Amino acid sequence: MWAVPIRVLANSLYNNVNKSQKKKNNDFIENRVLCTANYSHLFILPDGKVTICEQLYWNSKFIVGDILESSLAEIWTSDKAKYLYNLPQKDISDESSCKTCKVYTICRQQSGGVCWKEVIAAYGTDKWDYPDPSCPHAPNIYNDIYL
Repeated sequence: MWAVPIRVLANSLYNNVNKSQKKKNNDFIENRVLCTANYSHLFILPDGKVTICEQLYWNSKFIVGDILESSLAEIWTSDKAKYLYNLPQKDISDESSCKTCKVYTICRQQSGGVCWKEVIAAYGTDKWDYPDPSCPHAPNIYNDIYL
């Protein structure tokens, strides 16, 4: 199987657009895909661990419980699941543009949040709290994306 690395600059779409920043923010929030991680889905792994995203099963940051130790209802309402669902802006890393974003609450907590998998694919595991790569405030993507 062949993989071809492609450097993607998702936010370059916004570089030449003559719109107000507010319009860009609204367009982004209204037109993005809803991520169901921890919104309407949890995934039970073969070892009993429960993750919010089937594609981030390997990342302990997104493991919210263990079905062998707690009920699904307890995991769904656990402190860790609630924390990830309502990630406080004050807990975002200083390097992330989300730290000071004026539409953070609408974007992250009222409109389905971001796709954690896409953020990690774009910026790396340690930058999991960065904005969605298509956000008008997102930095250029760091990683090669393979198709």
